[in-house]
Amino acid sequence: MQVLESLVTELPDLRVVSRDDAEYAVRRKIYNSAVNKKPLAIVIPKSADEVASTIKFARRNGVDISVCAGGHDLFGRALVEDAIVIDIRLLDDVQVDKNAGTAKIGGGVLSLKLSKTLAEHGCITPCPNIASVGYIGYVMTGGYGQMAHKFGLGVDHLLSASIVDANGDIVEADGRVMKGIRGAAGNFGVVVETTIKIYPFARMLAGVIIFESNDYRTSMSNVQTGMEKLAAEDDLPPELDLQPFYSVMPFGKVYGGMFMWAGPDIDRGQKYLDKVLSFHPNVLCTVAPASMMESLERNAPYVPESSYMNSRAVNVKKITPKIYDTFVRACETMPQDPAAMLTWHEVRPCSPSFHPATSLPSVFNTREPHYVIEILANASAEENYEAVSRWGLALQEELLREASEEILDASWLASTPSEEITSLEKFYGAGNARFLKELKKARDPDGVFKHAIPKI
Repeated sequence: MQVLESLVTELPDLRVVSRDDAEYAVRRKIYNSAVNKKPLAIVIPKSADEVASTIKFARRNGVDISVCAGGHDLFGRALVEDAIVIDIRLLDDVQVDKNAGTAKIGGGVLSLKLSKTLAEHGCITPCPNIASVGYIGYVMTGGYGQMAHKFGLGVDHLLSASIVDANGDIVEADGRVMKGIRGAAGNFGVVVETTIKIYPFARMLAGVIIFESNDYRTSMSNVQTGMEKLAAEDDLPPELDLQPFYSVMPFGKVYGGMFMWAGPDIDRGQKYLDKVLSFHPNVLCTVAPASMMESLERNAPYVPESSYMNSRAVNVKKITPKIYDTFVRACETMPQDPAAMLTWHEVRPCSPSFHPATSLPSVFNTREPHYVIEILANASAEENYEAVSRWGLALQEELLREASEEILDASWLASTPSEEITSLEKFYGAGNARFLKELKKARDPDGVFKHAIPKI
């Protein structure tokens, strides 16, 4: 309590929420309800200066810090027992320069506000599918999404950044730190402002397709075969993405896909939607013209505010028949909980992120075409948590065992528990691992940001 008293005394204008405050439970709530860590306090800075003052205070008093924006880390790593959590959601300014193709944004901006402001200026940028995800955390850990074929991964949209460094100083990140931020997230400072790439159109085609699912092996096969035929015929434009999923709906288990046409030519996109709908009969199609903001708002009813989570991701070179067989078995055994889902998305060879001329220097290491298999072992009810966790871990183990020849060394950082990153060399490659260790030693020798991911 003495530390908290000193914090309030030394920084009287900083909003501090302690364990005794009624607001504490609300502020501590994150997306993963299974995490029950209790920080010493949660501070809510209104400016980069208050972030800097908080870090200087924590250093002087030997208190750990952590940073939180959207709170969507799948493993709840923003919450650290007995630490000061810096909640940066008020740092959410968005300034659009449409002519330059850039936006300057606050480090705490959430995806919904970013997409809304960009839409007001007739612009768009790749965002996650959930409105309340913190944008900076999303892009720093890779930034997978449905626009990756056309515009590249989110990590390649971070042009520059202002950070609060380990000394509590506000500085412009140099080239080495930017390379580290792109893939190793908050290990070198708190990003309080960044400049990102944006694109001069606001409306696209987006929505959900639910295919007839009585025989999901056949529906899966038909849709995948259809997409592969488009690719084989050189008729798979980078604007088109279909992210398949298998989940539990109120009326039963279903196989579907999240459709996106990431381009302004809506009529052309409609023609490709018709092609996708021809692959297999559907029972529901919500695809319609939308801004990114409208797309996020449409997704909201399908996304729980929180759930009990033990999710994983596996990156593979391609989806083989053996992997499809694994998917079918997983669908058969998926627990009946509406928060559980199996989904997989592809980053195709056309992605700008796989070409040096259109990507940015980073430690993000998965620079080849691949699929990300997301095992969303989530439970909406606590009593289902153990069963869903067992299902997810069994699926991960089966994929690692049965499809070992297709597995990539690096999985998606945001979907990988810290304890499973046992080797930076394996996860990032030898050269990037060496770079990260040297940069950490030089820029954060005292481990001020030791709770960032990954652990370096």
